[in-house]
Amino acid sequence: MSLARCNADRLLAAGILFLHTGLAGAADAFTATADSLTLDRSTGVQTLRGKVRIQRGEVLITGEIVQVTIVNDAISRILGQGAPIRFTQQLGNGVVVQTQSRKIDYVTRSWTLQFSGDVILHRSHWQVRAPEITYNLRNRNFTASARSSASSRDDGRVTFTYHP
Repeated sequence: MSLARCNADRLLAAGILFLHTGLAGAADAFTATADSLTLDRSTGVQTLRGKVRIQRGEVLITGEIVQVTIVNDAISRILGQGAPIRFTQQLGNGVVVQTQSRKIDYVTRSWTLQFSGDVILHRSHWQVRAPEITYNLRNRNFTASARSSASSRDDGRVTFTYHP
C-alpha cells in the first residue's frame, strides 16, 4: 500500500468515526486512526484495521483490529483484538494505568472494560497478571480472575507483584 493511500485511509477512518459518533462539541478531543475502515450502517459497527489508535481525553486504545459500535449517535461499545491490544489511562494525579491483553471489550454505558488473554495491568509500583481482568473506568476498581481458557501462556492463576 502506498504511503499516500495509507495516509488517506487513516484520515478517512478518523473522519468517519468523528462524524458518526456525535462527539463534535464533546469536552475531550476524539481521534481515531487506522490503515483501513469498514462501516456497516445497518448495524452501526465500524471496523478499523491495521495500527489502530483511538484516543479520547485520558484514554488511549491501540491494536490491530478494533470494532466501534454506534447506537443513537454515541459509542456504545469498543471491541478490540491484537498482538497485543493495549489500553492506557492517564489519571488526574499523574499516575498511568496500562494494560495489555489479547482482547478488550469496553461497554461505555457501564464504564466497564473486560480484558482477556494473558492480561497485564500495571500501575505505579504494582502489576497484576491474570487470564481475565475487569476494570471500571469511573471508579478505577478492578477484578482479576482465572476464568479464561487454558490457552493462556501462564498457569491460569492471578499474580500480583509490588515494587516499592
